[in-house]
Amino acid sequence: MEHERNVKRGGVASKITELCMYMSPAFTKGAQEQFSKVSITFEKFHVIKAVNDAVDKARRNEQKSCKDLKNAQYIWLKNENNLTKNQKGNARSVKRLQLMVFSCSFSSYSNLINT
Repeated sequence: MEHERNVKRGGVASKITELCMYMSPAFTKGAQEQFSKVSITFEKFHVIKAVNDAVDKARRNEQKSCKDLKNAQYIWLKNENNLTKNQKGNARSVKRLQLMVFSCSFSSYSNLINT
């Protein structure tokens, strides 16, 4: 319906090359069907939320077998520069454990947040 209205107004789907949108499989599929040459960019909020959710899920899974991760949630979710002295100490201890959750390193995670 919306596509037809845009065509009536002179819009040409093949000329649209970039699209920023919500990170939804249904939206992505629809965009790819309607705009064959489109390059999709997902909005930052939902990308960061997905990363936070994945890190938290990994932390929760590993917490079951590693008591050092208990109450360590915020060392994964905060920017490393904003950690308290105690949290920085906990982060150094956890880094030494070489856990799966730490494969999402602070530096790459911080770079994602700060872009």
